[in-house]
Amino acid sequence: MKIRFSGAAAVAVSLALTSAASAQSDHPVYCHDRAALQITAPSADGVACQSAIAKNSQKFVKTLVKTRGKCISKGDHTACPNEKDDLKIAKAALKAETAITAACGNVSALGSSYSTAQGIDVGSCTLSQHHGTGEIFVGLTHGAAGVVSGALGRDACVSSIAKEAQKVLPAVLKAVDKCIETRIKDGELTDIGDECLGSMSGGVYTPPGDTDTSDAIAAALAKSSEAVMEDCNSLSPAVIESLFACPGATTGADVVECLQCSTLDATFEIVEQQYAETGTVVADVGASPIQDAVDAAAAGDKLLIRSGAYNESIIMKPALCVGGSEPGTACLGDSDCDGGGTCESGSDGVSIVGCGAASDNRPVLAPPLMGADPNGITAAGVDGLHFQALELRGWDENGVFATNADGISFRDILGDGNTSDADFSVYAVFPVVSRNVLVEGSEVFAVRDAGIYVGQSSDITVRYNDVHDNVTGIEIENSLNADVYGNVATANTGGILSFKLPGPAIQTHGFHHFFDNVSYENNTPNFAIPGSTVSAVLYGTGFMIISDDDSVYRRNLVRDNDTFGFAILDQEIINFLVEGPGPFEPTSADQDTERLEFRNNSVTANGGNPHPDTEEFYSFGNWVFALDSDTNGTCFAGTVADPKFSLHEGAEPFPVCP
Repeated sequence: MKIRFSGAAAVAVSLALTSAASAQSDHPVYCHDRAALQITAPSADGVACQSAIAKNSQKFVKTLVKTRGKCISKGDHTACPNEKDDLKIAKAALKAETAITAACGNVSALGSSYSTAQGIDVGSCTLSQHHGTGEIFVGLTHGAAGVVSGALGRDACVSSIAKEAQKVLPAVLKAVDKCIETRIKDGELTDIGDECLGSMSGGVYTPPGDTDTSDAIAAALAKSSEAVMEDCNSLSPAVIESLFACPGATTGADVVECLQCSTLDATFEIVEQQYAETGTVVADVGASPIQDAVDAAAAGDKLLIRSGAYNESIIMKPALCVGGSEPGTACLGDSDCDGGGTCESGSDGVSIVGCGAASDNRPVLAPPLMGADPNGITAAGVDGLHFQALELRGWDENGVFATNADGISFRDILGDGNTSDADFSVYAVFPVVSRNVLVEGSEVFAVRDAGIYVGQSSDITVRYNDVHDNVTGIEIENSLNADVYGNVATANTGGILSFKLPGPAIQTHGFHHFFDNVSYENNTPNFAIPGSTVSAVLYGTGFMIISDDDSVYRRNLVRDNDTFGFAILDQEIINFLVEGPGPFEPTSADQDTERLEFRNNSVTANGGNPHPDTEEFYSFGNWVFALDSDTNGTCFAGTVADPKFSLHEGAEPFPVCP
């Protein structure tokens, strides 16, 4: 495969794309298929407004990427994110929003769905979406802040990727925006997306038809690629794997693929958000404006929610038959409903996207004073949902609860379990019994179970999230095929948990890949609901793994957790430790932890102030093993496993992974 450009600055870079993300490979898809954007030019009265959107968006994206990137590239796992950078980004967003609002007095002249909104909505909603796109771009090209290897040449490669990422996205975006603006001003109003940005299919980028723009994009990508290759190409696969940036890269060419594809992917999203918005701005009036908009939405609609306080709980329903011989049956159309029934539209494919995230002014979804559902949003049997840039605050149970979904994504969610009230939320992001789940670029704090929880589900990606001050940061439970990477967990009771427990109907757990995560200083006293499963989590837990099979834990940075770094347990040992069986009575034959791989993790300075409940055993440290029989096929590579406490009947040491 090749990315091909035409013109004087032609460049061809070989790609080695994967067809899909895999839990056994930390190589996500870098290049996503992108059709040419359908851009409708504004009328003459809207040209100044459209120009202001583009120019101010460029400035904001540049500030966001540079600010986040400079902090992460320092390699200090305690430094990012930080309040100073957050304020700088919010200030840049507010300045851009103000400028866009001033220029957009006549939004009716715009060619996008903003033509039916208000001028103040345009900047707030556009930049809010840019914020989510920019944060994921930074995640892919910079990773989480932290270092797992001090190998010679690594720092120079990291620095090069960061510097080029911070330059190449603004450069490509500027070239595309310039082309679109010129064509609009010249009255050339057809095929703007194809002529100014091009398309992507099967890992091959078809450049724009406009030669000057094609050359400018090619030159920007070639310049960044050459700089990265110079600093990274001579490094061994093991060193490149340790970068945290560009997950899955093992060669300089892989890093170039990551940088180029992430740049193009982000550009497509940002340009679409600038020129081709299709979402409907929800009027913030009435007792339940979001619910009313959801009820009126057709499948696939995007709802843009204005900043403000919304004291309502939202119910999202699948399409169901009404009347006929089988009312309540799931349907796609009237033909699915027997006996003359009709198919009542549901919420499948609906996106709820907040405005104001860039300036830290997301719409806040909080419980009404009376009659509240325990969840902020509830969705059962609804597929293709997307939630973005919402603040979920202080719900009795969950911020978003979703079950039986095929395709559900969360981006740039702020979950606040309610820091001002002792009655914290239980979960913030809580999808269960679902498949194709994505949680990315979100921040969750102050919940009394798990900030991000995915249970009884499959084909899961959890990446680039910041979870802190919860009982547990991230939990993957009774699930299959989870890729969990680039997350930062700190100041929780327990950072990251992967386990199978008896009780749930789905009694399988495994084939996961946890890599490039940072879990440090998770030393907050446990404030879970008494008697709940996580009430037994000891403060000072970095990673806890129970009854997991066939999973890989690679290049995680785990340090300064007071009780232990990694605890690898199986169910029978849990029964013994709690003088069980109690709540842990096995309900299936497979309660062992088997065939795990631990590769190149950095696990240091853990166990310095262990929980007092551990005193009857040993002083815990970086590693704790409690397996019922022998090593169960678990192996280590590039990691020194030095357990101060290890309980298993077999005497043999853990083998080295092949």
